[in-house]
Amino acid sequence: MLRSFSSFLLPRSGGRHLPGAALGLALSLIPLVVVMVLSQGMIQGIMDRYLETFTGHFQIQSYSGSPGALEELKSSLVTNPEIRAVYTERQGFGLAYSGSKRLGVQLRAVESGFLKDEGTQKFLKVTQGESLRGDSQEPEVLMGEQAAKRLGVKPGDQIKIMTARSLGGRGFLPRITTFRVRGLVSVGYQDLDRLWVFLDAAQGSSLLPESEYPLFLHVKTHNPYQGILELQKKLQDQIPFRFMVKSWQELARSQFENYQANRVILMVIMALIVLVASVNISSSLVMIVMEKTKDIAILKCLGCPPGAITGMFTSLGFLTGLVGTVLGIALGSLVALNLNGLMEILNRLMDFWAYLTSSGAGGFRLLNPEYYLESIPLSLNPWELGITALGSLIVSTLAAYLPAKKAKGLRPVAILRKY
Repeated sequence: MLRSFSSFLLPRSGGRHLPGAALGLALSLIPLVVVMVLSQGMIQGIMDRYLETFTGHFQIQSYSGSPGALEELKSSLVTNPEIRAVYTERQGFGLAYSGSKRLGVQLRAVESGFLKDEGTQKFLKVTQGESLRGDSQEPEVLMGEQAAKRLGVKPGDQIKIMTARSLGGRGFLPRITTFRVRGLVSVGYQDLDRLWVFLDAAQGSSLLPESEYPLFLHVKTHNPYQGILELQKKLQDQIPFRFMVKSWQELARSQFENYQANRVILMVIMALIVLVASVNISSSLVMIVMEKTKDIAILKCLGCPPGAITGMFTSLGFLTGLVGTVLGIALGSLVALNLNGLMEILNRLMDFWAYLTSSGAGGFRLLNPEYYLESIPLSLNPWELGITALGSLIVSTLAAYLPAKKAKGLRPVAILRKY
């Protein structure tokens, strides 16, 4: 019955208003899906780089500050089947200079195994020169691309690094060491690696005193995103009390929470656009009610119950939302999965425009690599897409309630007297 009543109205009215409303909903969903995929890929890519190249999945430090105790603990941890790899590391700060250029750098004294680790090599790429060998007769370093650029050095050049040793209450004793730049590295995220300088663990132990820059264990598991808190508690219970275990969720909490908060804000803004688009569905149905007041009155006189009128307009809102949702999510997913290529095309077009206008501004980047990933890992989350689709359908159906209520309340006798 509902279908027969709907066919009385739709051929003469629905085709004029509802397609535009469905298209508006689809266009509002495209940026929502793109932002959803882009932000998740950005967060995932950045956190993967943090975990594999900087914080590790766990860090274990010794309260006693004994390097020997950490080495013994390392030997016992590598036999744990839940742990993939364990490396020693020492971090500190120094002042690097070459010629008249100066730069404060973060020194990372690592063992050669860390640079060869599969997780490290997945993100830490040697872009120029070679990696550290560990058996070199002269002090060598790997530098982040941006640090080398700011100092104006390249592989084969020499730089000097000044560190300081505390003399208690008597000040500091500076030490200057000359290094040869063996290679340049990048993780594809300049905000993370812009000040990195890697050096051999043996050189680091002499350059960075244990009393001020304690050694720690850089621990990697098979999956840092599953069961990390349970494993942390298990490790803390198993190892001696003089050691402290910190998970990446503690070490990188501020970054992770900041990224997630920004993502939520963006999603809320995009969702508001979808809400505004759903108003088009409501207004389109209101127009149908206004244009077809006489037809609705005739239907009621023919015995169409008020519930059927309500159901008809609610169904129209749902079907319009369904068409817009399917189209919007499909197009949004297509754009999102090809976002890296689309951004590269836009970058090239902007470079070409700069060339045509002779502005001399080349190397345009839509997303500044100093703050964003150079290449974003993009993938669709079926759960998020499903929730988005469900929310869109619910909003579209609710948007049809007002015109459905208006149509239900029409008085057929009073209306037909006017015609």
